[in-house]
Amino acid sequence: MDPRLLFIWTVAVLAGSLCGQEVFKNNGIESDNFANNWRCRQCVLEQSPIKHTGKFSGKVTQRRHDYSGPTQSISLTKGAFYEITSYVKLLNDKPGEVHTRISATLHVRYSDGTQEWKKVAVGSYMRSTDGWKEVGGSFRAPEKDFKLAEITFSDPDPSVSFLLDSASLKQIPELTGNWKINALQRIEQIRKADLSIDLSVGDEYVLNDIEVEVTQIRSEFAMGGTVRADAIVAASERKFHKFVEETFEWTTIANALKWRMMQRNQYPINSERPKLAIEELLSLGKKIRGHNVVWGVEQFIPTWVKTLSKEEIKGALDTRIKGVINTFKGNLSHWDVNNEIIAGHGDWFEQKTGDRYITEKMFQQIHALDPNVKLFHNEYRVINDGSITNAYVDMIKEYQAKGLPLSGIGVQGHLKVGPPDILKIQQNLDKLALTGLPIWITELDIEASDVAKRADYYEDVMTYLFSYPGVEGIILWSWHDNGGKNAKAGANLADGLGDKFKLNAAGERVKQLMTKTWKTNQVLQPISRSSTLRLRGFKGDYTITVKYNGSSVAQKKITLGQSGATVNLQIGTKTTASAVLTCVTRWSKYSEIGDDKRVTASCKDGEIMTGCSSKSVNDQETKDGEKFSWDTGIKQRVCQAINGFGSTAPVQAIAQCCKGPSDLQCTYLSSRVSKNGDGEQTAAVCPTGYLPTGCASRSAFSSSAGVLSKVDSRSCVAENDDLKNPKYGVYSHAACCKASGLHCVSKSSVRSDSFVGNKTAVACDNGYAATGCNAYNEFGGIAGAYISNPYCIAVNGRKRDSPNQGVIAVITCCRL
Repeated sequence: MDPRLLFIWTVAVLAGSLCGQEVFKNNGIESDNFANNWRCRQCVLEQSPIKHTGKFSGKVTQRRHDYSGPTQSISLTKGAFYEITSYVKLLNDKPGEVHTRISATLHVRYSDGTQEWKKVAVGSYMRSTDGWKEVGGSFRAPEKDFKLAEITFSDPDPSVSFLLDSASLKQIPELTGNWKINALQRIEQIRKADLSIDLSVGDEYVLNDIEVEVTQIRSEFAMGGTVRADAIVAASERKFHKFVEETFEWTTIANALKWRMMQRNQYPINSERPKLAIEELLSLGKKIRGHNVVWGVEQFIPTWVKTLSKEEIKGALDTRIKGVINTFKGNLSHWDVNNEIIAGHGDWFEQKTGDRYITEKMFQQIHALDPNVKLFHNEYRVINDGSITNAYVDMIKEYQAKGLPLSGIGVQGHLKVGPPDILKIQQNLDKLALTGLPIWITELDIEASDVAKRADYYEDVMTYLFSYPGVEGIILWSWHDNGGKNAKAGANLADGLGDKFKLNAAGERVKQLMTKTWKTNQVLQPISRSSTLRLRGFKGDYTITVKYNGSSVAQKKITLGQSGATVNLQIGTKTTASAVLTCVTRWSKYSEIGDDKRVTASCKDGEIMTGCSSKSVNDQETKDGEKFSWDTGIKQRVCQAINGFGSTAPVQAIAQCCKGPSDLQCTYLSSRVSKNGDGEQTAAVCPTGYLPTGCASRSAFSSSAGVLSKVDSRSCVAENDDLKNPKYGVYSHAACCKASGLHCVSKSSVRSDSFVGNKTAVACDNGYAATGCNAYNEFGGIAGAYISNPYCIAVNGRKRDSPNQGVIAVITCCRL
């Protein structure tokens, strides 16, 4: 049985069985004697035969204020955890309001004379025609000494009367045993599966020199964090970029996709800012959550929308949905549709349009526009509070009953100062799990001024969440110093901007969990020529590589799922498997700024250079290009990048370095200079039997239009761009390689957009390795190209005044 389904069944069986003695007196209002139990604060309470259970309910009328309602003084144990439930039914509606809701508020008077009011249960949105609705939640009693505690059911407009029945308040026992040991045991059980590798080794291999490298390249469980759109594309934020690249598999763009950020005014619509970030994240192989289509809390509505009429609001909403969904269709894995509709009183669109089902219609419209993106609600005050969880579950069940395209449950998870309350987290997750929908923790942050404690708290909470079968993903609200005016220093994972960016103890702990503790990467040694190697690994995607004296001789990619996996690998005389080509990208350091300043990138021992490209750090076109060169000092082939006249930033050289069979060899050729003039071309042609695995181009005055890989003619063709200086030509360079069975193809991307820094990307088909990457544009203005596995990414370096003049990425793909 699927562990998640088994867990849901267990939760359902145990639900309600752990509660203690009833705290409310006359909780069903079956007695009309309200002495020492219920009283009505500036209202009238009487019995009614219209009931939820039993024979009677309490009828609440003649309310003078929104806080008027039935109240009961209660006896609470300091620091204890409580569950409150009740059922209410509206007797009338306020004219002009599409719906309302009822809440339970805890009022505490402390021994030091101070007072506190806190909502402990927030009901669903309702109308009088909806019948009985639950108002429930959970809370922990204060730790401070108090002399009075009472709960009041209230909140609607004073004109609204209602019925109250089946009220219950019970203490929940604390967790027994060691919750963390239990969590670690669950992780071993539900997050891992068995992997078997059946390996046969031929006699021509020395057995002691064989090792099997098991590398997890992606996790089944989603782990990620938020990024700021500007930071992920900024050249000055290289360290932050590296942290994101190395740590997260999923990302959420924190603000740039929000309606208010994209349209502070009705026009223009700022799609470019999130688009650049999305392109960069996709080039890094990240999956992206879209946050959010709308945010129905009044303070987060674009100011210009608030001035519109009812019908104009509907029109603006329709335009927003069509615009943002179609713009980013196919690029995002999730969308948060209407953020904080319950916890944040996010029903602005319902109230202003008079349509209480308008958010449901948003789900339907978005699903029709993009059926592949998964749609979520996203709420706070759930695992950190518990007051809205029951109402959230009620709304989710309504969506399910109506067949609406709700794919998962978004739970923010902004935890306040102090040790995490694991019982509170568990109780609220248990309620959500009963819906059967996957739970995503979408905005986890934890406050603690002591960074060492903060690290411990993050580990505790993430461990529990990772162990919970109903949770499918954790996205950190990854604060650091660029968090902006609302940054929470007490939740930071890192300190410093730019080159000063550095993970603190909490950030290091989080990275360790995401990239090491909850990933399986092992090297296994066979003990015989026919061996079965076994391990238990975290579920996800893997590369299994057999190495001989450190060089790859066989490789397979597999997915380890719930049922486990068995891999068969043979090398040597018994094998029919083909050799594999494996490649890595190696970047140089930065060049100096200025004309003809050079920098080189080289491959490591055992690697062969198959490609060479370069990139301006500031995404401008002021570079002369790149070439394959020979460094006499280190006696090694290098990829050399050359900076250009007028440059204001460094360039980097990018070498593509591959390993393959022993007969893989390459030679490097250069063409003659092209003629002067726009569009003039020159070709470096590989000898018969060799294929161009990578191309490069350079000019004397940043005047290259790039280079095309022409595998069919065994050539690399560079083109001149005379807009910069028609007095100079361009050179083409080729890496010409051969090996038994080597087959190569080239592929081109669509054009980039027209602004400086816009990117376009193309990837190899399955089974091929990327051996070279370049940019081409007959209109010139190339900032560079590079491989970010599996994509070849070309960068536009010039603003275009005419459409369809962006750069094209050209990738060379080879296999054996």
